Amino acid sequence: MPKEVENLLDIARIKNLARDSGIIKISQKKDGIIFLYSNGKFNFEKVNDLVKKYGNKIKFSKGIEPYITLSIKKISDKQFLSEIKDYLES
Repeated sequence: MPKEVENLLDIARIKNLARDSGIIKISQKKDGIIFLYSNGKFNFEKVNDLVKKYGNKIKFSKGIEPYITLSIKKISDKQFLSEIKDYLES
């Protein structure tokens, strides 16, 4: 399969996983991926599990629309998509 088709399939999988997790937006800022959750859809019990898995690479912000920032280094587009899928599956 062409690389572009693989990327489209990865994005479709990510959108499906995000919807199931209550995430309404995923964005990238500098060296971080931001996962914005729908109000009332965030599972606060998962924060401890995420901190255990990612350590200081993850930051949580509780608010009207809670969000999590996952710190990443310079990575390729494929690795970027892989990081998002890994987070959403955990």
